[in-house]
Amino acid sequence: MKRFSLLTLLLSTAIAALLVSQFVMMRKLVEARNEIDVVRRKYGYIKVNDPSLTYVNAIAENEQGPAAMRLIVPAGSRYMLHLSDTKFDHETKIDTLPAATTISLNSWRNGADVTLSYAIHMENGNPVVHVHTETETLLTYKVPNWTKSGQPNEGTGSPLDGQREFSTDETIPIMTWRDTGTGRGIALWLEPHARYAARRNKQSDE
Repeated sequence: MKRFSLLTLLLSTAIAALLVSQFVMMRKLVEARNEIDVVRRKYGYIKVNDPSLTYVNAIAENEQGPAAMRLIVPAGSRYMLHLSDTKFDHETKIDTLPAATTISLNSWRNGADVTLSYAIHMENGNPVVHVHTETETLLTYKVPNWTKSGQPNEGTGSPLDGQREFSTDETIPIMTWRDTGTGRGIALWLEPHARYAARRNKQSDE
């Protein structure tokens, strides 16, 4: 009986030690995964599953600007960067807005892995929008005749909840920012050149 009790005690101790060891290992694994997630959000980690798609992920911290996203663009793609300065609401589709200015991103045609940053600051009472990458300034737009309602501004950007992927014929929203009182604001988005050209041709035929 004493031997059985001693054997039971040794077995119970071994099981307890094993459970504690597994708990510690699981805790370290969870902590490691959390650290990896933080690094991925900080640097815009992207896993390319299909090289024919365009991938986008927000960057939580960067030296390029207060808001930024990483894009991996496949070779052969061509995008137009649009900025709209108009009134819109939550229901408005970003690619239906009129563009106040448009530029062609020809430097991405051979493929690109870039950090696209944007910022808005006030200058003499009017918003000024800056958009750039690590190597080039894409546009600077000074909003004319801005009227401030006194109501809060609101904006949307690329979410920090993981990468997104787009086919090369899809519009990619970048951000919106507007005065909730007047409804006037700024919107940025990328449009595939083929869609842009088809839309322009349709408008010219009408």
